[in-house]
Amino acid sequence: MKHAALVIWLAIVVLTGTHFRTRDGQSVESLEVDWLIFVQIGVAMVGGFIGARQLFKEKNIGFGAGTLITFIALALLSAAFNPYPTKVIGYWILLAGTALLTMGMIQGADSVDDLKRVEKLWLIVISLIIVKDGITSLFLVQPKIDHEVQRLGIGVTHANEISFLSALAFWLSFRTGKVRYSWLLWGVRMIYLLIMALARTRISMICLLIGGFLWVWFLLGRNRAESLYLRLGSLSLVMAVGSFFILALAAEIPIFENLLETVNRGQTTDKIMSVTGRTDIWAKAVMVIFDDALSFVFGHGYCMSRFVLNEGNLTTFWYAYHAHNAYLEALLSTGFLGFFALMVLLFYGLKWVFNFGSLSEIYTTDFTLRAAIVVSMFVVYSITEADLAMKIGPNVMLFYFYILALDRRRRFL
Repeated sequence: MKHAALVIWLAIVVLTGTHFRTRDGQSVESLEVDWLIFVQIGVAMVGGFIGARQLFKEKNIGFGAGTLITFIALALLSAAFNPYPTKVIGYWILLAGTALLTMGMIQGADSVDDLKRVEKLWLIVISLIIVKDGITSLFLVQPKIDHEVQRLGIGVTHANEISFLSALAFWLSFRTGKVRYSWLLWGVRMIYLLIMALARTRISMICLLIGGFLWVWFLLGRNRAESLYLRLGSLSLVMAVGSFFILALAAEIPIFENLLETVNRGQTTDKIMSVTGRTDIWAKAVMVIFDDALSFVFGHGYCMSRFVLNEGNLTTFWYAYHAHNAYLEALLSTGFLGFFALMVLLFYGLKWVFNFGSLSEIYTTDFTLRAAIVVSMFVVYSITEADLAMKIGPNVMLFYFYILALDRRRRFL
């Protein structure tokens, strides 16, 4: 694996994943291109060139890479059907360059150890980013708070983003065998959990629990003679804990009520039931998706949902930066064709879950388990967040990494 490709890949992780500057006093529509955007696009172009060069050397791309290239092509095509083609192309360069670099980097992997090295470096860089942005949010940036309680990450990157990265990092830090300095790792994991608690992002907490369930489920399944009983026992334990929590709330036990209040962020029942207002945005997104046949097929432009969602919103109380749902976002921005390509990519990634046994023999149990957890977390996270179909960032780069790693399974047999 080329060192230059890995360095540039990690540079994109940093450039797209951490807080560099705050641009106050400008509407989203009037924001001008600044140094950071130029650097992001420039580095992505260099990375895309390196990745494409590696792909031409291999002359054989896998199903995941082919599907991702199709999505990239459809994202570019969407520029032809909206009034902001320059903006679409800017976002597209970042997507295409990063995706091609990831493809080339994985095509150059000679062993599973090469892939594990990428995992490890992503985890180290993201951990530093999380801590740095957490400190920045706590002590250096004072966000404007309306009616909600303060959440870590607001005014820096975003509470949802820093929380989800923490959940991903938490499970990527685990290994099935004996680990040196395990006490240090547990200290870092406590930091991840603290950041999630301060960010108060419900969907990330749900994803964290899903990761834990999958970790236990697959590890218990390694011993076939006992796996059925152990798994049934695990499910019974989960149901028992859930029932106890519900009964504790019904009995109005203070500690459990305070815990629920922390998770609810002081919101009313109506607001929680509307998924913090997302149902209004989803309704508008569905209406815009079916505006006309051309837009339904090709979309309104990659990463341009904030423009079309807010047209004519003179009587609404919200401003939508995206559709708050990756599946609706894909339909809205890249049309049915782009949505279909992204769904094919997602279902391809679920091979890590449904073919866990056979893939763990190729990639090792550790790597396969982490891949299965990450892909599953994205399936759930995408219900309320649009990252998977928006401007590429560290979490989506990790998702692409695991999807494209599936293409190397024949090489590693």
